[in-house]
Amino acid sequence: MVLGCETGVVLKMMSRNKWWVAVVFTGAWWSVSLMAGAQVSVDNSSNSVLIVAEKESSTSVARKKAEAHAETMDEPEFGWDPLDIIGSKHDLSALNVRAGAKAMEGVAYDDYGYACVYCHVPPEVDTKSKEPQQIAGWNRIRSDMRDYTLYSSKTFNSTARIPNEVTLLCLSCHDGTMAVDQVVNTPRAWKSGAKMTLHMKINSGTDLDHCGLCHDGFTAHSLGNKHIGTDMRRNHPVSIRYPGLGAGASDSLQLAFHSPVDDFGFANGVRLFNGFVECASCHNVHEPDKVKFLRVKPEYLCITCHSY
Repeated sequence: MVLGCETGVVLKMMSRNKWWVAVVFTGAWWSVSLMAGAQVSVDNSSNSVLIVAEKESSTSVARKKAEAHAETMDEPEFGWDPLDIIGSKHDLSALNVRAGAKAMEGVAYDDYGYACVYCHVPPEVDTKSKEPQQIAGWNRIRSDMRDYTLYSSKTFNSTARIPNEVTLLCLSCHDGTMAVDQVVNTPRAWKSGAKMTLHMKINSGTDLDHCGLCHDGFTAHSLGNKHIGTDMRRNHPVSIRYPGLGAGASDSLQLAFHSPVDDFGFANGVRLFNGFVECASCHNVHEPDKVKFLRVKPEYLCITCHSY
């Protein structure tokens, strides 16, 4: 009986040992499986990172296109970088990214892939060829408007009826009569007809092709002074010969203005265009970090030209 009892105890102990061994092996197998799975996950994660790294983003591609375009243009005279426009308010190719919405490109306007082409002729296009309505030297179409009302006062009577080409370039978006994506030459790689675009205008009206339809200050931010319109009497005179150059100006008028360095403007960056004052005399779209794109600080802007 004693032998039988001892045998039974041994068998029970062996049975328990087998159970513990099974538990240990099961635990070890589970741990190995988890580690292997984790390793596979890490490998897959690494692979996905590599794939993302190898595939360029649209922003990266747009910058490379802009860099290639910038290399074909003259070097800036006052130290600003033409590529600073990337990602700014004047970079329509990045408007969706900047606004944090997918409501613009393909609906309101066409994204041509990079910023420069909305104003500058693509480098692959022969610059000698010119469309009848093309603004000379630029990739924008001239507005059909003939009734611009320019600044005048009791002491200043402008003889200009239509602004010069450089100012027409700005007004081709900001007078509200032309679509922001209405260019003469699209990039060669861009394919038209793929989307049903409204080709909207910076106009505070509520027509279907007016940005003001949504940008009313409630649905989206107000257009504010982005829509200048064709009545420019509330704005600084443009397309006028700078009196400080002396051409046709009285002695007393010349004394009221500082003399520029040359016909191209002042040493601080304020520009003249063939001796004329234009929108771009004070504003430079390639300097988006400055207040209202001003070429100099606001407190120095007026006194650059005006002596009193």
